[in-house]
Amino acid sequence: MGHQSECDITAVLAEHGPASGPELAKLLDTHPVTVERRCTKLQQRGEIRQVTGGRYAIVESGHVRQRTASD
Repeated sequence: MGHQSECDITAVLAEHGPASGPELAKLLDTHPVTVERRCTKLQQRGEIRQVTGGRYAIVESGHVRQRTASD
């Protein structure tokens, strides 16, 4: 799981909204520990952040993108 997989994580978050590590692992058919490692790297780069309930969300323009009913 490399850069492409990090892109996969952000793509899933963009499509489905905030998700936990285990939810992402299930959607990406990979091990939860691997997903957590990639999420840590994405957090360090400021692309995602952990929000309420331990879920991950994409950071856009200085704030967390929350999925809305219009998404």
